Amino acid sequence: MSLILRLVFVVLLLGAVALGVFYFRYGTLDTCRALAIEQTEDADRALEENFGIEVRDPIERLNRALTSQMTSRECFDELVKEWTGDEP
Repeated sequence: MSLILRLVFVVLLLGAVALGVFYFRYGTLDTCRALAIEQTEDADRALEENFGIEVRDPIERLNRALTSQMTSRECFDELVKEWTGDEP
């Protein structure tokens, strides 16, 4: 196998692994649903720490409604901000 084919294979393999990890973490490949899940976990964690209550389902429905108005690119950009802690 040539060097170029090996390089292409490695890049494709890394992409497949990244997609697999993303799917395992969020249960979907939709960036907007993943963003809604990420935001829900943040809000639920804060509510549980501060008030001792867990209200995951209503928060997730609200976050899904909010992210449904966004493009996939906007959701991806917001996910990256969530992951890196680069929030306003």
